[in-house]
Amino acid sequence: MKHEAEPAEAAKTLNDARRLYSDVLQHVHEGGGRDPVGIHLRRTRHADLLAHVREPETRIVGEPIADAGDGAGRGCAEVTIERPLVGADVRVRPCIGTSTELRRQVLAEEPAKICADNLVVDKHTTFVDEKSCDFGHVRTAIIHEVKTRLLAADSPGAVEEAAAALAHGELVAFPTDTVYGLSAGHEHVRKLYGAKDRPKEKRIPVLLSDIGNLEASAIVTPIARALAQRFWPGPLTIILVAPRRGTLAFRVPDHPLARRLIAASGGGLPVTSANRSGEPDARTAQEVIAQLDGRIALVLDGGTTPGGVSSTVVDCTTDQIKIVRQGAISAAEIDGVLATVA
Repeated sequence: MKHEAEPAEAAKTLNDARRLYSDVLQHVHEGGGRDPVGIHLRRTRHADLLAHVREPETRIVGEPIADAGDGAGRGCAEVTIERPLVGADVRVRPCIGTSTELRRQVLAEEPAKICADNLVVDKHTTFVDEKSCDFGHVRTAIIHEVKTRLLAADSPGAVEEAAAALAHGELVAFPTDTVYGLSAGHEHVRKLYGAKDRPKEKRIPVLLSDIGNLEASAIVTPIARALAQRFWPGPLTIILVAPRRGTLAFRVPDHPLARRLIAASGGGLPVTSANRSGEPDARTAQEVIAQLDGRIALVLDGGTTPGGVSSTVVDCTTDQIKIVRQGAISAAEIDGVLATVA
């Protein structure tokens, strides 16, 4: 049984249009074969393909009805279902008045476009400090990936290239007398925290190229001077007061390559271990890359470092020294030096 649509006047209001559209759906269920929408709204079939509707709160999905049609082999119809979306804008294209194959093609070519607010990070910034982002209430550290280069430490110009990289604000890893260290220029210390995921409350020590640079870097007490003369270069870290910078830890490493790089960079560099915070120390260049690849610019490959016991840390900010951390130098050796200081 066929049902033909009755011609009607064009809809003058939105409610009229919705009522007419409901009549269309009823007609489709009953097997109507003509295009009643085109008749009721007085528009051509091409207008159905060109119209675009903004539906900020719903997604339009076409679902075929298997038994719809006029019994003469013409295509089956599709019912339009509205599904709610939260905070998204969807652009849809009405497909009424077209064949089934064309309708499916149009739906495939017009996927729902979901708009969301994304965090935009400056692409030219090497590292970005940790920020609190609303990603499921997860605190996220955003770090731009860089290409990490591996350079043999004994290759011509390797130290000079590493010093130039530090001067340009890049991060460089190099061997020391204990483990591989990671350094940045004095103006780029914050990048070390980002690369290592290091807590910001932990200060970064300064490695010096020789004992002569200590006097220009901090207020040196007689006890600190005596300890430096006895154990530097070596595994002793001395905490002193640095003008305008508070308390800082200083050490001269017993490694010629490290001292050459520090001297080429002005005599002092902030240096921390070349590993992610909480992870094992790196004793080879490959171990550095395994943890920091994409986070630092350059690794000087100087072979395997000795590793072993970390340095002893002493607080010499007052006349009464305090051993903050036991290490390679024993308390008895330190007491032996103190006994010689008047």
